[in-house]
Amino acid sequence: MLDMLRTQLTVVQALLAEARTRAEAAEADRDCLADQVESQRHRLEHAAAYGRELERDLIGRQDIVTALLRENEVLRRQAQRLLNESADAVPVFVTAPSPQTATHAQDGVLRAVPAGLPMPDWQPSTVEEWRPKAELPYPQSGRYHDPIFEQQRDRCDALDAAWAELKRDLRAVRRRLRVPFHVRSPGRVMHWLHQSTSDARWLMIGESVEMVQHYDKGYRRSDADPDVARVGIVNPPEYELTMGTVNAYRDRVARLRTDLIKLTDLHAERLGLATWGACRRRPWQ
Repeated sequence: MLDMLRTQLTVVQALLAEARTRAEAAEADRDCLADQVESQRHRLEHAAAYGRELERDLIGRQDIVTALLRENEVLRRQAQRLLNESADAVPVFVTAPSPQTATHAQDGVLRAVPAGLPMPDWQPSTVEEWRPKAELPYPQSGRYHDPIFEQQRDRCDALDAAWAELKRDLRAVRRRLRVPFHVRSPGRVMHWLHQSTSDARWLMIGESVEMVQHYDKGYRRSDADPDVARVGIVNPPEYELTMGTVNAYRDRVARLRTDLIKLTDLHAERLGLATWGACRRRPWQ
């Protein structure tokens, strides 16, 4: 009987040893699988981070391509406009910029930034169309009574004020960057600055100025008599000017002024010219 119990105990001990061995092997397999899972998790995290980095890089390259396409279109339109200019236009004498030298725009002589000088990647924003695609016709309220006209006139005055602020900034730019006195119209000023600095962003600013320049077309009456109460509106405005259109115009002009000042600052700092505030305080010649 005792021998039988010893035999059974030996068998049980062998089974326990075998079970312990299997348990240790299973635990080792579990640790190995856990290490593999952790390694794969790290790889997935690295892959996700790399994917996000690639996506950001792709977005950045798309922005660069978009800016280059826009700049190319601006250059194309500017070149076409120059080809169509009349022969009696005032000539602008331009000297090609050189990497070694910089001339000065005093007494009609060109100032140029060296071509090798690095410029920031910042691009001015594009001024979008601010007038509605479907203009509202001006309401015909009668020849001798037009209560809408005074409201329309006040809104036209708001457009005038926004354009006047931009014109003051353009005059300050001419003085600050030493634009020759005979180069006066906004388009010619931007073209001169582009030629003198080799910076195509001036053409983009010029395109934006052209977008907001003819702002009151169709919004003013064509008769010249100021006494509307006496004679009525003989030739009323063509379109009704809404406050939404006024706010859209002022928003576009404000963004354009910000870009104009920023681009001017970039070139003025490199040329060691006066600060913007000092330039604005001096009277325009």
